[in-house]
Amino acid sequence: MSQSCLRLILLMGLVSVVSHEAAAVEVASVFGSKMVLQRDVSVPVWGRADPGEHGTVTFANQEETVKADDLGRWMVRLDAMRGGVKAHDLVVQGGGKPVTFEDVCVGEVWLVLSHGITPQYGDVGPAPNEINRVRSFGGGGAGHSPVPL
Repeated sequence: MSQSCLRLILLMGLVSVVSHEAAAVEVASVFGSKMVLQRDVSVPVWGRADPGEHGTVTFANQEETVKADDLGRWMVRLDAMRGGVKAHDLVVQGGGKPVTFEDVCVGEVWLVLSHGITPQYGDVGPAPNEINRVRSFGGGGAGHSPVPL
């Protein structure tokens, strides 16, 4: 094999390594900024990534590492936490840009289902405010999964 052919093969290999970007880690759609995590229980955080992708989940002085399974699914469990007023950022870091959920609290989580919501609450419940400290999740659509798949 000629040296120029060998150089071309090495250059192609180098370009493919340099141009490969790590895939972003996806987090299930039930997670979002201004959410409330249930107090006094171990809290699961899950999503999808490339199979074998490593990542970390950081929240309130906890850091859990994870590796996606052969189907690209991953899940960690945060240790049980006491409820409190102080909010934290939940950060999920994988191969790409980190996913950050801001202003996340730990407290009581209630699930309320309603078919006929009154106009004062709109489609997603009452607006969060300093008096009632209510945070609401408007739910998902056909592709929404509140449980790990």
